[in-house]
Amino acid sequence: MNFTHTPLVSVIVPCYNHARFLHERIHSILNQSYYNLELILLDDSSSDNSAEILREYASENRVIAVEINKTNSGSPFRQWKKGLALAKGKYVWIAESDDSSENNFLSRTVEFMETHTDAVLVFTGSHLINSNSDIIANPPYDYDRWHNSLSYRPEGKAIFDGMEYMRKLLCWDCTIYNASGVLMRRDAISLEMLDDSIAMRNSGDWLFWIKMAMKGKVGRIYSRLNKMRLHGINTTAQGNDSGRRWIEDAKVINYASSATGYSSLWQKARKGAFIHHLAFSPEIADDKRREIVNQAAVIFGTSPEQALASYRKYLKLQHYPLLRRLLSLPLLGAEPL
Repeated sequence: MNFTHTPLVSVIVPCYNHARFLHERIHSILNQSYYNLELILLDDSSSDNSAEILREYASENRVIAVEINKTNSGSPFRQWKKGLALAKGKYVWIAESDDSSENNFLSRTVEFMETHTDAVLVFTGSHLINSNSDIIANPPYDYDRWHNSLSYRPEGKAIFDGMEYMRKLLCWDCTIYNASGVLMRRDAISLEMLDDSIAMRNSGDWLFWIKMAMKGKVGRIYSRLNKMRLHGINTTAQGNDSGRRWIEDAKVINYASSATGYSSLWQKARKGAFIHHLAFSPEIADDKRREIVNQAAVIFGTSPEQALASYRKYLKLQHYPLLRRLLSLPLLGAEPL
C-alpha cells in the first residue's frame, strides 16, 4: 500500500443458510492484510446454525454488529440496506456469506479507490470455487470476459466513465456479476437506490450496479482477488425455471434503456433485441415462452411484433455506417471498453 492513511472499510456479511461456509468467509475478512475495517454480520432468519456461528464472532473487536432477524425479510437487498444503514466506513464491501477472497482484496481495492477519487466503485476478477472451496480449473462460463484487455492494459487496471460503462456494457448484461468482488464508496450510495431491487429476486443487483455506475466512474482490477462459489441449485436457476428472471430482466432493461439518454429509436431497438432473445433462447421452456414474451412486451409498453420490428429496422441501419454516423446512432449491442 502506497497511500498515507488507511480509511475505514465497512464489511457487510448478509447470510441466509450458509453456515457451512461462514467460518471461511469471516476468516477471509479478518485475515485481510488491510486491517482498518468494521464487520457487520447479518442473518436473515436462517434455518441452519448460521446465527449461532455469527454470534461466536460478537466479541471480536472489529465486529460492530451481529443482527439476527426473527423472520425472513424476503429479500437479500433488505439486508444490504440494513448493513448500509449501520456502516460508518468511507468504503463498503458486501461480502456474500458463501464466498471468500484473497487476503489482499482490500489492500488492492482501497488503494485503487484512494488513487481514483472520482470512482464510485471498483471490481476485481474472481476465482470460481466449488462447495469444497477448490478452485474450478475449467469453469463452465467465463464471468470475467477479459479477452484481450490485459494486452492493452499491462498495468492490470482501468478506470471508465460510468455512463459510458453503463451504455456499452451494463445496459446489455450484468458485467459486475458478484457483489463480493466490489468495493464501493459509501457516500455514493443512498438507501433509496435499493428500493426497486428489494422487489426482485434475480436481477436486483444488476439494477443497483446500473444506478451506481451513473453516479461516477467505474474501476476494474484485472486480478482474481475474489472467490465466488458455485454450488447446487441457485436463485438464478430457479428464476429461469419460473420465468421470474426474464421478467425482472425486462424491468431492468426498461430502466437502463431510458437512462442511456439515447434516441427513442435506439431504446425501442434495445427492447426489441431482448424480445428477440426471449423468442429464441434455449433457456426458456417452449410452453412458457409466449407468456414471458408477452409480459416483457407489456413492461416495454409495446407488442412483441412492434418490438421485433424496431429491432430489425435498427439492424438494417447499422449496415450503412455513413447513415449511422449522420444520424448519430449508437451501435446496438455490447461494446468492449
